[in-house]
Amino acid sequence: VDVTAPSFKIPYQVTTPDYPVEGMLEIPIEGDEDTIGVYKQVLASKEPFTLNFDEVELPEDGISAAIVRNYQVRSQMVMALHPRVGEPWMLGLHQCSYAREWTKEDQKLFKNISARITDVVTGTLLYKDLEASEEKFRSILESSNDASMLFGDKGFFDCNAATLRMFGCSGKEEFLG
Repeated sequence: VDVTAPSFKIPYQVTTPDYPVEGMLEIPIEGDEDTIGVYKQVLASKEPFTLNFDEVELPEDGISAAIVRNYQVRSQMVMALHPRVGEPWMLGLHQCSYAREWTKEDQKLFKNISARITDVVTGTLLYKDLEASEEKFRSILESSNDASMLFGDKGFFDCNAATLRMFGCSGKEEFLG
């Protein structure tokens, strides 16, 4: 969550049939002053942040009022996720059927679940970074005019076109043999 960004997108959501939320993943949601204030509070806290929209006065033109109006959210619990790489994320749980009072037990469970999800997000981000790094390395290897060969425990396992030209091979299979 970048509180300086003009908008954000929700990367993942799960809903129930009684309260479907169509299209929220596709549209950028513009942050207003109140929403950014909530984000800052959430990001600064190590505990879940709870809101009961029946008890909070919301400006009519703000994102929070629009969420309550358009998606029937009555209360929510939000927690900052701080993966070991990248920017912080936020995990939210909405109650739509009634204005729920989140108990200490609810908050403790949500905090524990958030810790596990943080581990998953960290793993996913690291994997994406690794894929991007491998792609960049592959591009450099393939575009190099210098012969480059990759060697492992069982011998050569890859090479570039310059290597094939240097050794007069017609394909990688011939060189790696």
